[in-house]
Amino acid sequence: MHPLIPPRRRRALVAILLALVTAAATGATASVPVSAAPETGSAPVPVLDWKDCDPGLQCATAKVPRDYARPHGPTIDLAVIRWPAKNQATRIGSMFVNPGGPGVSGLEFLKTAPPGALDAFARFDVVSWDPRGIGASRPAVDCLTDEEQNSGGVNVRFPRPADADRAALVRDAKEYVARCVRRNADILPYLATANTARDLDLLRAAVGDRKLTYVGLSHGAHIGATYASLFPGRARALLLDAPVDPDVWVNRTFEATREQAAGFEDALRRFLTACALDQTACGFGGANPQDAFDDLVARLNRSPMPAPDSVFKDPVGGDDVLMVALDILYSKRRWAPFAAALAQTRSGNASLMRDLLDASVGRRTDGTWPPSGVFFTTTAQDLRINRDIDAYMDAGRHGFGVSPHFWWFSGYGDIPYAVYPVPQKGAFRGPFTNPSSAQTALVIAGTHDPATPYVWGQRYVAQLGNARLLTYAGDGHGSLTEFNPCVLQAALSYLNDLTLPADGSVCAQTIPAFPASARSAADAPEWRVPRAGAALTVPALTVQRR
Repeated sequence: MHPLIPPRRRRALVAILLALVTAAATGATASVPVSAAPETGSAPVPVLDWKDCDPGLQCATAKVPRDYARPHGPTIDLAVIRWPAKNQATRIGSMFVNPGGPGVSGLEFLKTAPPGALDAFARFDVVSWDPRGIGASRPAVDCLTDEEQNSGGVNVRFPRPADADRAALVRDAKEYVARCVRRNADILPYLATANTARDLDLLRAAVGDRKLTYVGLSHGAHIGATYASLFPGRARALLLDAPVDPDVWVNRTFEATREQAAGFEDALRRFLTACALDQTACGFGGANPQDAFDDLVARLNRSPMPAPDSVFKDPVGGDDVLMVALDILYSKRRWAPFAAALAQTRSGNASLMRDLLDASVGRRTDGTWPPSGVFFTTTAQDLRINRDIDAYMDAGRHGFGVSPHFWWFSGYGDIPYAVYPVPQKGAFRGPFTNPSSAQTALVIAGTHDPATPYVWGQRYVAQLGNARLLTYAGDGHGSLTEFNPCVLQAALSYLNDLTLPADGSVCAQTIPAFPASARSAADAPEWRVPRAGAALTVPALTVQRR
């Protein structure tokens, strides 16, 4: 789900990616006003009229205030879904789940759960929702039409210091922002994560729970930190997986994107090292997969490779491979399909790589696209935005020097934030805390998580104060959806009985790097934490198209 703005006479264009990076700049505070908001105040509790929807699931609509500063003013509709508790005799209450983003549909997350995946939570009604601006909630953000998405050409080319055109980047950023604002003006000022946390508290009341039981993945963990800060002591349990550093994420976002780019560089290095150690299983790169990877990217940037057997049959360029790498590195289960695609591409046929690319950017097989722009428009409400374009150009140059494969995370691609004119209403920027009088939060962080580096989990725990860190020693973004037995046991003990793992506990990943049965994406099923791109989070990204 990486929506792209069509190029203007084949010059720079803006693409919104979603992959768990935030994007904006550090330094100067946003020039648009930030309006304070009460928490839920006197807002009426929604009435949920549950009706059967998908098999085993029930759906409802919740009306919540558009603006919590006007709790009895205009409302928006939130689409809500639940899986009723299977063990009614020992039912604890509801367990709210947010899979991340911002931009991921909670409805789709539950609907696509693997068979039996929810049975472990049989003592809860498992509840999720499409946060404001997302999916089936109304109004929903969409910044680009299918025609605009499809008119951008077939190969991505990221700006580099040698060819980054400042004037073109600013011009195209302004065009994209103007189009997005024109189409979504009624909802854009109200998309702050803090407003989603306020919505969550109303939903808690709507299901009749005195206190909130909550599981947040990735950006969902940021919602959890925000909820703990705005509603101290109102959570029964907060299980937070793969968190951002909330202070860096919101207040020093050039720093956040630099650290995240470094995380993806580490993840790519680990993938290629594993490939070198087991060439029989990996099948790419011979004695030096790192050099083979870099040579392939350079060769394809000079001359894109045909993809005759792919769905769309469009060729693949070198930067296209970098975009696929970003997506693949979210899950170790996808290393084997990526290795197979690299090997096929190196042999002269980029069909597997093309199909992985189209899946990573969200292009459906019928040429349509999911709604675009939720990540950008939500984070634009949360972040301290720098209005100095030169700061973005400097960040792009710096990133290119230190992150040779993922420099494009920060700087050039963040310029749409600098020209975004929408006022920020109801944003919260800290301090992020969980008071000692509240229930201790359980935080899970992965040692080689590329999207939310391990140090972010450590800082997250330090900022909350009243939190326990469970370390997941492994690769990929998030642990709960991998069904690691150690992690699952710790999670269930906490959710069911509020029992915390011992301080310093570590769960080891058990997924092999290149299982023989997983040579295609279809052979590696998983319950993925969707990317800020399936809607998770790479920045508003400026790219060039051939």
